[in-house]
Amino acid sequence: MLVSPEGLVGPGKDAVCPNLSRFPDQDCSDLTYLLNERELSEVHNYTDLYKQKFNVDPATDPNAMFFLGDNTRYSVTWSPTSGAIPTFRRVDGKFWIPFRKRWLVASEKMAALGFPVTTEVAHALGLKEPLPSMDASRGVSVCGNSFHFANSAVVMLLAVSCFGPAL
Repeated sequence: MLVSPEGLVGPGKDAVCPNLSRFPDQDCSDLTYLLNERELSEVHNYTDLYKQKFNVDPATDPNAMFFLGDNTRYSVTWSPTSGAIPTFRRVDGKFWIPFRKRWLVASEKMAALGFPVTTEVAHALGLKEPLPSMDASRGVSVCGNSFHFANSAVVMLLAVSCFGPAL
């Protein structure tokens, strides 16, 4: 995780997690209290499904992640069966991590897609500075329905190198 519980509070906390400004004195190690009623219901549904399938609590699995934008009666979008982060979509919905009791924030979604949001990744790509990702709403917008950064580069490379004027 790129953002620690301590990183969710203090200067810039509104940019990382806008809902925290409503509860300035709360502990950030458990953000369950910020979920709405429907999201809480989905967390409980996913937890029950996880327990039925794996016979353990999902809060013990650091790799478990649930997409709270879907209704579990019709669609289950989670990581336990594939071991991968569920597909990002432009639809509103949090990616809940029961082990951490919080959801992915914009910078973490961008990092999962290969955007250089940390100094280490930026340097590996030959950049001097990481991509700033402090605007949470813009970061989520960039992530929705996007390719991984490296995949996009390959697609563009193929498009440029494989196609030319008709002879």
